[in-house]
Amino acid sequence: MSASIRNTKIVTTLAEGTFFDGEFKFSSAMKIKGKVRGSIDCDGFLYIDEGAEVNADISAKSMVIAGKVSGNITVSDALDLMPTARIKGDIKTSRLRIDDGVELIGNCEMLKPSAADIDIFSAPADKIKAALRS
Repeated sequence: MSASIRNTKIVTTLAEGTFFDGEFKFSSAMKIKGKVRGSIDCDGFLYIDEGAEVNADISAKSMVIAGKVSGNITVSDALDLMPTARIKGDIKTSRLRIDDGVELIGNCEMLKPSAADIDIFSAPADKIKAALRS
């Protein structure tokens, strides 16, 4: 798991035994331990815990999956798939880390990071130039 994800403070938890059906929109960090059906639109960090079941299309800035997800996933920054992750659906992300044991039925598309995603103070000059050209 990346350092920025490890340091993210979870603000809200959808507890085990909880079921949500509908459109979920939020901007702070959230952990799902229960069941969700519908759609999820997250401007921040989303953690789908081991034992959680999500049947939804998901859009998030950064995300960790340790549970089951059925639906398409779009993550603008980093997506970490833990060993217990079970995914049925397509993934689009700019950074992806997959642990041994992950089950993925679907396609994966790597997105190009935008120029806004590059840290100009630590990135090599050629990387900054290439991002500005695209």
